[in-house]
Amino acid sequence: MKQHRPHDLIINMDAVTPGEYRGRGEAVTIRYGFHPSPFGKCFIAVTDKGICSLGFVGEDNRPTAVEDLQKQWERARIIQDQKLTGTYIRKIFAKAHNPSVPLHVQGTNFQIKVWEALLKIAPGGTVSYEALAESIGKPSAVRAVANAVAHNPVAFLIPCHRVIRKTGAIGGYHWGIAKKKAILLWESNRNYS
Repeated sequence: MKQHRPHDLIINMDAVTPGEYRGRGEAVTIRYGFHPSPFGKCFIAVTDKGICSLGFVGEDNRPTAVEDLQKQWERARIIQDQKLTGTYIRKIFAKAHNPSVPLHVQGTNFQIKVWEALLKIAPGGTVSYEALAESIGKPSAVRAVANAVAHNPVAFLIPCHRVIRKTGAIGGYHWGIAKKKAILLWESNRNYS
């Protein structure tokens, strides 16, 4: 049984089934909201099974976040619900004792395998793309692993920010290197006692 430090999030990832994937969100209602976080404004979207999208946004790219969600879940009913999504944000960034956070993600089998491996990296820890590829038994698939990391739909919770270059350099991040450094610092300095 995995031991959790106080305040560690317990992430339960549920991938869509092949039928759900082909259905592109048919008969699914997704509720979204924009909320403050320790790293700036974030966009979050949830289905009845869990968080399906989390990313950081500025005032100018809020519409893009909703449009991208609609592209990924083409047939879903998408509505804004600040109250519901706010409960998830409070769980994610609060100092509650081991809050459980469900995820409901779309991805290929390979992407899911990479995202599951990312969930095993301790908060504040890092791993290279090469080590991540080895951890899933695909040491020659570094580029494919990097692509899966880049297509992570749930930032921060599936911790793509914990992947660095083999040289130890921080490397790129969808929301900028400064935000990646801030998240890693926040995780390593967080009071776990």
